[in-house]
Amino acid sequence: MLFFLERKANNSIEQLSNEIICEIFDYLLWQDMYQAFSNLNNRFENLLTNSSYLLKIRFSSESESIFEDRCKYIIDSNKYQMISLDFDNQSFANKLNT
Repeated sequence: MLFFLERKANNSIEQLSNEIICEIFDYLLWQDMYQAFSNLNNRFENLLTNSSYLLKIRFSSESESIFEDRCKYIIDSNKYQMISLDFDNQSFANKLNT
């Protein structure tokens, strides 16, 4: 039984190299990466905040105040890493242009 538990622990995503994790991040939206990996541990927090990978961000139908908060946090702090922005609501895209 101990062998099984030890083997299971070695199948964790934490065993992957930073390069492979960043490759996985390439397939995820920023919101999904942040929700899944932020505050997991210091290593993942550093990968999220200090990596140079490009970000894909989607804004779905949400309140205007949530949209503005996300814009301030996400766009301002990651503007040089963003590769795409996707809006479900055209009025939010128009607000960003003003």
